[in-house]
Amino acid sequence: MQRRNLLIFLAVVAVLAAIGLIWENSGSKKADAQRARNAKIAVTTAEATEIDFPIRRQAIGLIESPASVTVMSRMDSQLLEQHVKDGQLVKAGDLLFVLDDKEIQAAIAKDTASVAKDDALHDQSMADLNRAQELLARNAASRQQLDQATANQKAAAAVMAADKAVLATDNLKLAYTRIYAPISGRVGTVRVTPGNLVKANDVGGGGLVTITQIQPLRVAFALPERDLPLLRSAMLSQKL
Repeated sequence: MQRRNLLIFLAVVAVLAAIGLIWENSGSKKADAQRARNAKIAVTTAEATEIDFPIRRQAIGLIESPASVTVMSRMDSQLLEQHVKDGQLVKAGDLLFVLDDKEIQAAIAKDTASVAKDDALHDQSMADLNRAQELLARNAASRQQLDQATANQKAAAAVMAADKAVLATDNLKLAYTRIYAPISGRVGTVRVTPGNLVKANDVGGGGLVTITQIQPLRVAFALPERDLPLLRSAMLSQKL
């Protein structure tokens, strides 16, 4: 019996302790809420303004060169001089390579002599034609002689024109022995060094060197089609 009363007493004490703890927590929460209501809140103000908000689109782009030229020889010859190094910056018209021109120089000398000979023969044919015309006017020569002199003069003129064309062609080939930069840019790897033989328009060999334009450059990128009107508008207003 005493044990039962003790258990009841302990249970009543535990209940009273729990009620006291709940009451204490409730009072603490009410105090905290009261302090929160009484606390001051800082307010920051600013003047409203109107500004342009930039529209941005992100895309992956590639920087590309607008021009790249593979420099090749335009004639078969031997490379004698190299005036450019790997990675060098060059301007259009800079001398890059010099080829052997001995054979072309010999051909030009021969062509020049042929043209001089043709010029002399043409002068002689002109003199014969004038003489034949004078003789025919005095009835001292036949019409056949005049026709023959005329044909000889035309043949001499044709031969001289042909030899002059050959001389012009060889002079053009002589210009090919000096190779200049066709564009401004950066030189790649020089593939042929002095002493080597080069072939005309050797595409398979990769040429002598490659020049890549680096100023200006261009950027290639892709955007969705829905952004095209916006992009065009920005480009036209030059605010891209």
